[in-house]
Amino acid sequence: MKNKILTAVLIIFLCAGTLYAATGVATPAATVNLIKTTIISTSELEEKTAYYTNLGYTVTALEVLQTMINEELLKQGMERDGYLLTEEQKDQLLAAERSSLDSQVGRALTDEEFESVVYSQTGMSSAQYREYAALSYSMQWYVTDTKGSMFSEEALTPTDKEVETYYRRNQGSFANSEAVKVAMVVKEKTGDSSVDAGKLSELRTALSRIKAGTLTFEKAVNTYSEDSLSKAQNGVVGWLPIDNESYLALFGEDLYDAAFSLEDGEIYDTVLDSNIGYVILKVVQHTYFNIPGLDDTLSPAQTKTVRESIVETLMQNKANEIYSQALEQIAAELYAQAKVNILYKGTN
Repeated sequence: MKNKILTAVLIIFLCAGTLYAATGVATPAATVNLIKTTIISTSELEEKTAYYTNLGYTVTALEVLQTMINEELLKQGMERDGYLLTEEQKDQLLAAERSSLDSQVGRALTDEEFESVVYSQTGMSSAQYREYAALSYSMQWYVTDTKGSMFSEEALTPTDKEVETYYRRNQGSFANSEAVKVAMVVKEKTGDSSVDAGKLSELRTALSRIKAGTLTFEKAVNTYSEDSLSKAQNGVVGWLPIDNESYLALFGEDLYDAAFSLEDGEIYDTVLDSNIGYVILKVVQHTYFNIPGLDDTLSPAQTKTVRESIVETLMQNKANEIYSQALEQIAAELYAQAKVNILYKGTN
């Protein structure tokens, strides 16, 4: 258990280590030399110990010192073996992260906006995050390249028994709430009572014709709907889970209540005055609360099966475990190659 805690601490330290640079002259707690001599000061050690304590880890200063030694060995090992990024590569990595954020928001962020987003998500400045991202990338590259054989498909792929056990222990997490797949003919309200009355009348006439069999729902969508997105899908909007508060707020309770009162293929009797406008509502499919089986899809709206999802989760868990083991092995190998002098005599 202690080794697992120290590995987790070490990984966090590698990610956060750039935020805690030594300042001034301090009493050395240890010296580390693989390709150069680096001093770890007692003030750094005390700061790191307090940092991990605040994160909730129960560790002693000597345990933290060992992780700091391992971290320095890994840095020197990456430098020696050519796995540290150049300044230009660090810039490219940060630029790629920024481009990804730009894509998410649909426009280029200003420098101030980028700084704000980075700080809100990481607690770091963009300069600090640049070093963190580069170190994280280098470490993953170093570990997977050096210990690649540990990450074989055989090692990562869970057995059928593991998949089945995970499913039995977590069935509730795969539960699907009651949901309806809806299609709509929508006319947006303008706020002009005369115009809106005309739109409402038009949809009421269309609904009457649909009920009489002289107009198909799909033709009504093509002729009357003003929602271009659903219009391109024969009016299909998608799935509405009964417990989705965001969708409930978007469409309104009247439309939600109407949708969940219908069965497959039914069209609501009246034109609805909803939050999104005037609506002729059709339920394409109505599903009820269920827990899908291993080879069922996760939900009616997805194609991925429960089994496929579990396999992905277990493979990621195994990859994380192997990564920790590989990290420990590399640190031990580097320790044997280096000159390490522990000077700290504390008892805590």
